[in-house]
Amino acid sequence: MKVKLNEERTAFLSEKDLISAEKQEKVQLQFELKEQMKAMEELTGEIERKEEWLRGETERLELLAAKLTRKEKTLRQERQRLSNWEIEVRSSKEELVKQQSFITVERETLDKEREKLASSRSLSSMYIPDLKHVL
Repeated sequence: MKVKLNEERTAFLSEKDLISAEKQEKVQLQFELKEQMKAMEELTGEIERKEEWLRGETERLELLAAKLTRKEKTLRQERQRLSNWEIEVRSSKEELVKQQSFITVERETLDKEREKLASSRSLSSMYIPDLKHVL
């Protein structure tokens, strides 16, 4: 009987120890779960902060891209204006060269006419008597 009591006591203690061990394990698991939940909340907060930072960076980059696009458009317009101006300058230069050629030809023609006029005056002064003595 005593042996049976010891076995029952041992079985009872073992059952009690098992229940206690299970309770301790449950408490330990709950503690670990709380720690993991806390770590997950921290990670979630960090992820949210990084996502917010990325949204800000994305917005900043989009603004810079828009600004760059406007500058590129302005540059294209300026290049076109410069190209048009270069064409206009070339045209004007060609026109000036033509005008200079025309002026040179006109000068030469005028010089020849002056020479003719000067020579005809000198010839006419030889043939026309001086009329001063008549007056």
